[in-house]
Amino acid sequence: MKRKKSKTKEKPRPKTSPIAAMILGLVFCAAFLVFGSAMIFVSSELITDKMPCTAETTGTVTNVYVKSKTAYDSKHRRYLQSTYTTDYTYELNGKTLNDTFRTSKYIYKGKIIRIRYDPDDPDHKYIKGYDDAGDLIPLIFGIVWDALFLFIIYAIIVSIKYETDKKKEAAQKAAAK
Repeated sequence: MKRKKSKTKEKPRPKTSPIAAMILGLVFCAAFLVFGSAMIFVSSELITDKMPCTAETTGTVTNVYVKSKTAYDSKHRRYLQSTYTTDYTYELNGKTLNDTFRTSKYIYKGKIIRIRYDPDDPDHKYIKGYDDAGDLIPLIFGIVWDALFLFIIYAIIVSIKYETDKKKEAAQKAAAK
């Protein structure tokens, strides 16, 4: 048995105006901009925090405490994830000082490390090569997110321009008839 088609007319879907589409797109894309800007801000804070550390000295690793845990990757392969808590000594202004830092990079007892510090505030320091790379990751991530936001805005503007040009052409053809 065949079904009879209903004779009720479907209501045509109201068209969204280009301005409303642009505003809607901007609202949804604002999250990209905010997230990307926050990542850039965090990264710039981390980088500028290290800028006053212009003086350098060397130190020697005295103890390494390894904390390992089993982790799994996306293919459920097992691997060992290690964190190294490292004690080190260094000399600054004729005094021998001891300190500790934590890293995920392999380090061994007796290794010579480079310590960057602020000459005005020697307590403000970091270990060169063991905590620098993490500062660039949020910066790159933030730039990519903001670039994605700008690309989406560009795509919205181009699509609106295309729609308005199409409407103008249709109006010109109708007027020419």
